[in-house]
Amino acid sequence: MKLRTRVFLLYLCIFVFVLVIIGFVMPIMLHEKNLENIRMDSVNQLRHIDFALSIIMKEVKQDVSELLMHEHVTDFNDSGFTSFLNASADTFQYHISPREARIIDDLNAFRLTHPYVNSVYVGRESGAFIRSHPRPLPTRYDPRTRPWYILGKNHPDTVMITEPYQSVTSPDINIGIVKAMTFPNGSVYGVLGADITLINLTEYISSIKLGRSGEIMLVNETGIILATKDPENSFSDIRNFLGDKTDYLLGNSEGIITLPSSYLIFYTSPMLGWKFLIIIPYSHIEQEITESVIIILLFVFFALILLSIITLVILDQTIIRPLSTLTDITKKITRTGDLNQNIKIHVKGEVGDLADAITSMIAKIQEQETLKNHAFTELSSYRDRLEELVRERTVQLEISNKDLIRERDRAEAADKLKSAFLATMSHELRTPLNSIIGFTGIILQGLTGPLNEEQNKQLTMVQQSARHLLALINDVLDISKIEAGELKITREPVKIQNIIQNVISTLNKSAEDKGLKIVTDIALKPMDVFGDSRRIEQILINLVNNAIKFTEQGTITVKCFMKGNMIEISVLDTGIGIEKEQMDKLFQPFHQIDTGTARKHEGTGLGLSITKKLVELHEGTISVSSNPGKGSEFTVTLPAMEKTS
Repeated sequence: MKLRTRVFLLYLCIFVFVLVIIGFVMPIMLHEKNLENIRMDSVNQLRHIDFALSIIMKEVKQDVSELLMHEHVTDFNDSGFTSFLNASADTFQYHISPREARIIDDLNAFRLTHPYVNSVYVGRESGAFIRSHPRPLPTRYDPRTRPWYILGKNHPDTVMITEPYQSVTSPDINIGIVKAMTFPNGSVYGVLGADITLINLTEYISSIKLGRSGEIMLVNETGIILATKDPENSFSDIRNFLGDKTDYLLGNSEGIITLPSSYLIFYTSPMLGWKFLIIIPYSHIEQEITESVIIILLFVFFALILLSIITLVILDQTIIRPLSTLTDITKKITRTGDLNQNIKIHVKGEVGDLADAITSMIAKIQEQETLKNHAFTELSSYRDRLEELVRERTVQLEISNKDLIRERDRAEAADKLKSAFLATMSHELRTPLNSIIGFTGIILQGLTGPLNEEQNKQLTMVQQSARHLLALINDVLDISKIEAGELKITREPVKIQNIIQNVISTLNKSAEDKGLKIVTDIALKPMDVFGDSRRIEQILINLVNNAIKFTEQGTITVKCFMKGNMIEISVLDTGIGIEKEQMDKLFQPFHQIDTGTARKHEGTGLGLSITKKLVELHEGTISVSSNPGKGSEFTVTLPAMEKTS
């Protein structure tokens, strides 16, 4: 396929792709943008509506307060005023006194000057009730039990707006703006009110012209619809229409709610607390989006066509034709092998650089052909020399291999010699040492006859030295086995409390000889470890023995508790403690705290190293904390054995 054809198809694909992307993406982007613009415009409209309605309500509230300043309206003496406490629609007749007539005139004047007020009235504590115009039906009526009276009486210092309530003598749903009438001492003797029916509110809301098609609704703080185009929905609960979305409406000051076929945009009046709603159908927004997308697509369509024509003409002159010329020349070189070609391309940019590069490449190929022939001759000479070097290196490697085999044999022989030495030391030294310890023990017990004090002292020193030497041999054998990876542990269920008691029984005499006391703090609950009982006992003996060795006075404390799935054993002493710089070397073989201490306290320096290795073989940890001059604490943690049910 020709480059010109490929470029054309590429532009066609890009053209279609751009149109498709715009066709899919633009409606989404425009939908969000238009919806936000509509929301902002609607909220601004609702603010204006709220401002106008708030002014109306504010004027009514102010005028109600001013009406209470009329002396005859607030006349304390309500004797002779109309009362409906025992009225009957069949027999009731109005008997209006001059004082009451003046009040009615003021109330009616208020009603006529406020177009959205349909009734103005006064209720008294005596039960009297005066209205701006006669009631439709003079039925029994006690104003003191009505919501408007109760609200005004409970808030005597404020002009209040009632919740919507049903009229007694008409199907109207009213909202009352009421203010209590009070004596100088603050007690209430009546309530003045002005009613605005939901029909009047609906007429006011319906008279407002919206910038976009839509329906306005008015809802109070509790979700009761105060005004809507459909009279049947007045005084109904907005939950019947919004369902579980009502909480979002009542819980936010403004926002937008998506309904099945429309958007509901709402705004909350800061003064009234009521919700102003605009319901806009989807079709209105979709129509605006469709018109915008069509205009954008037409613009992009013609712009892409013009851009494509200009681009294709430029590409043909500057890239496609020069590349075709270069292609013909390279094909001729490949076919004939003739490198003597004259490339005549006079364009700038990458194509011109490519033509220059091909010319340079042809010259370079000619030069490389000459060098290649020369190099081939030299390579033949180097090949012969390389074969000789390989033979020499092979001989050297064979000699080195023989040397390595000899060194390996020597190392294996040395290892066997070490094993033989350790076995000999184990048998030849431990056996006589055990005999010495045993025989001196018999003599010290007086079984062979009485001893004087000096003999007893000397034999005791012999026995202690033999025990020390035996411990040294055992430690060296243990550390050798550990380092060689030959020390094995025999695992079985081990009761830690029993091990601790055995260790204390063994070392208690040594502690008492130094005037020390060993105390325990052990959990009562049985604690088991799946490990080697002899090696665990060896761990604790090393730690307690160290504590006794480096403590001159005070106590040795052994603690044991469960922590999660681990058993934690701590050995605390009140001894000399450990300097900070010695802590890192503490578990190294043949290391003691310092030279002076090593001379004062006998030992091999292997105990803690062996202890650490034994703890690790049991998959545990060991740590130490110390305060120089006050004592140290060694802590061992071992995995507890899982209980099987």
